[in-house]
Amino acid sequence: MKIFASAKPVAQHAGPALVALVFKEARRLPAEFRGLPPATRSLIQQALETEDFKGKSGQVLTLYIPQDEPYRRVILIGLGEQRKFDADTVRRALGTAVQTLAALNVPSFIVPVTGTAKVDARTFGQVAAEGAELGGFQFADYLTKDEAIHFKVLEMTIAAGDRAKARRVEAGIVAGQTIAEAVNTSRRLVMTPGNALFPETLAEEAVKTAKKLEIKTEVLKPEQIKKLKMGGVWDVGKGSAHTPRVIILTYHGNRRKKTTDVCLIGKGVTFDTGGICIKPTARMTEMIGDMMGAATVLAATFGAARLKLPINLVTIVPAAENMPSHTAYRPGDIVTTMSGQTVEVISTDAEGRLILADALTYAERFTPQAIVDVATLTGAAEIALGNQAAALMSNDPALAARLQKAAEISAERIWELPMYEEYAEQIKSDVADMKNSGGRLAGTIIGGWFLRKFVGDNRWAHLDIAAMDWETAGKPYIPKGCTGYGVRLLIQFLTDWK
Repeated sequence: MKIFASAKPVAQHAGPALVALVFKEARRLPAEFRGLPPATRSLIQQALETEDFKGKSGQVLTLYIPQDEPYRRVILIGLGEQRKFDADTVRRALGTAVQTLAALNVPSFIVPVTGTAKVDARTFGQVAAEGAELGGFQFADYLTKDEAIHFKVLEMTIAAGDRAKARRVEAGIVAGQTIAEAVNTSRRLVMTPGNALFPETLAEEAVKTAKKLEIKTEVLKPEQIKKLKMGGVWDVGKGSAHTPRVIILTYHGNRRKKTTDVCLIGKGVTFDTGGICIKPTARMTEMIGDMMGAATVLAATFGAARLKLPINLVTIVPAAENMPSHTAYRPGDIVTTMSGQTVEVISTDAEGRLILADALTYAERFTPQAIVDVATLTGAAEIALGNQAAALMSNDPALAARLQKAAEISAERIWELPMYEEYAEQIKSDVADMKNSGGRLAGTIIGGWFLRKFVGDNRWAHLDIAAMDWETAGKPYIPKGCTGYGVRLLIQFLTDWK
């Protein structure tokens, strides 16, 4: 989508649609619309005075304007209560606007800056761009019928009203489109089917994009994985015809120092059958999404590079396909990880923590100031938090606070779970250093505790995004399918890093 910032007010523009963002129970025409022709103003004012449009959050009313007026349609979109107005309100409103206009086959629209003390012009430009780009996303790579492909809104103009404000809006647009591009990259990777995306092709996609952004790349192949004694990665992936890979990206955005600020690690199980402990058929198709942690950290890295963030970042993706076969690892096997620690396999469907264990050990060679891993690790996360927040576990309160702040700004919620020492008792084994599953109780916390055993003295945080990966109904800027959750959060976290 082409997105422009204009110094002109809406009254000096014309086009197929004007989008008006209206607070709940507003009864007067917003100031930015008072320069419009009398007929258009009158129609908007009548809509505001009736009970048909109350400005509730997400409410939409389309007004059709006489042909001799500058706009053919005015789309009223409710913002809800003004006291609750924030940046995410704008994202939702613009996502709704784009979806509404796409359904009407309207190719372009104008929207004025609508803000308060909490949402300045730059922020409005950023989140409006994010909402519009994210709301218009469709994974159409495998659709062959034109009627199945959604109409695309091609252009949005944000009317700022003066030059100084337009410059601030423009800066926000650039950031917003870059962040949205990263989120949609994550969505496309996750929604690519398992017969096209497996460890080798995921690595190829990552390297292709990284090279365009001058990000250093390395891919560990099977021989290197075995030489490094990455038993977690190798054993999980050895049941598949598609052999494992470990992808390493290095972005050096701060030339003034050589040290690594942050290491991001993402679980890259490109398809998860559950292995020998095979999953039930229900929702098995969604298991293409078990590499969403990988997609999230890769996309966040690409976004950081495009934004030229002054941070030194290493991103590690252990990638494997968990399949049942005569070569697959089994319940009762003992896996020796890269750290030398041994793991008794209780369930082959608790595979993500095994590949992450090796990645956490590998990360130590970069001596990062902090490690953050992201994974669709446990179904228990959905039981604990529903689909409203990801689970956070950490060994460092300051790092957890940084992530909480980034979550609040990006509107990608997280909730910290406790890591009491007693929880570690659940993964004690009689025949190995630990078990890879501790049973049903506190499943999300136990998954986090398992990973903690491979962190050493590093500052570390773990995000379990298993409840946040997939949208089944569709929301204003999250269409059905992969949500792209976590990319905005991580980019905000990296932006704030000092």
